Amino acid sequence: MLNLIVIVFIVIAILSTVGGLYLIKRDWHRSNANVSAGIILLSMAVLSLLAVLITYSNF
Repeated sequence: MLNLIVIVFIVIAILSTVGGLYLIKRDWHRSNANVSAGIILLSMAVLSLLAVLITYSNF
């Protein structure tokens, strides 16, 4: 069960990274809300990977 949760977090991180970079690249010159949404998606990707690291760390 734990491995399934980790796989879900990794998939979320990959999709967030791709979507965030796409939004930032597409609308960087306009500097509108899509750039902010892309930055939020990238931070969600980082948090998902952090959750995976915390899951596998030995605290």
